[in-house]
Amino acid sequence: MVSMPPISNGDAGTHRLRFRAKSNGTVGGIIEAGYLTDPLDQATFVSLGSFTTTSTTVYNDFQIAPINTPPGVTTLAFRHTGSPANSVLIDNVDYELIPSCNEPTNVLQVIHLYRTVFIIQHQALLQH
Repeated sequence: MVSMPPISNGDAGTHRLRFRAKSNGTVGGIIEAGYLTDPLDQATFVSLGSFTTTSTTVYNDFQIAPINTPPGVTTLAFRHTGSPANSVLIDNVDYELIPSCNEPTNVLQVIHLYRTVFIIQHQALLQH
């Protein structure tokens, strides 16, 4: 089990947990993301989601949104289920505010001009 630095707003329902993971030996590593009701006791782990890796060479993108914990919970954590027995590598963990707009996909070009960024997506010009 691996715990994250403390959070203070897990019960707000305004944030998400994003991370990347891959198997380290055998494809199909299963990890759970959740929280500890007592940061000093692994037995208090509560799962918010279970994720299965599909590669030993390419990281999979995973996310839980929104994060909803009981009031007072401060510790998010990851737990390997032990199936299969090999380890799972976790990288790029972000606990972040859920954006108010969709993230761009299939970005063709990004243009930076002074304080404006133009993202060309699906032949449409979006200004943020």
